[in-house]
Amino acid sequence: MKRYMLLILLVSIVAGCSGTEDPTGGGEIEIAPKYSWQLVGKAGFSDNKAKYISLAIDNKGNPYVAYSDFISDSDAKAKVIKFDGNTWQAVGGAVSSDKIAEYTSLAIYNNTPYIAYRFGLGNKAAVRKLDNWIGYTN
Repeated sequence: MKRYMLLILLVSIVAGCSGTEDPTGGGEIEIAPKYSWQLVGKAGFSDNKAKYISLAIDNKGNPYVAYSDFISDSDAKAKVIKFDGNTWQAVGGAVSSDKIAEYTSLAIYNNTPYIAYRFGLGNKAAVRKLDNWIGYTN
């Protein structure tokens, strides 16, 4: 019985959980998680249906999200937003002037966001970095 209790204690310490022995001797362990997920900013930050979501973190720990904002099946804009510590803010305006921009993928290098996406009816691919997409309008 002492070995069993020691094993529960070791599992609890290593896993960061609290364990309890079943008093009936069944050997069941109740595990309470040490960590939980916390919401970053407000949920539902997209204007429309968000698809193809991609997340990247800059050197300062700021999260960026790229996604396709689907207004309709024939109108989807690729967008990038950044969490400023309080709210999600648009980054650099619309990524592309194309009617359809989807399948986004986001990366950050030297604190510069890069986004890859498929655009147009011809299903072409493009990559832009932040200073290249300023000036496009929604």
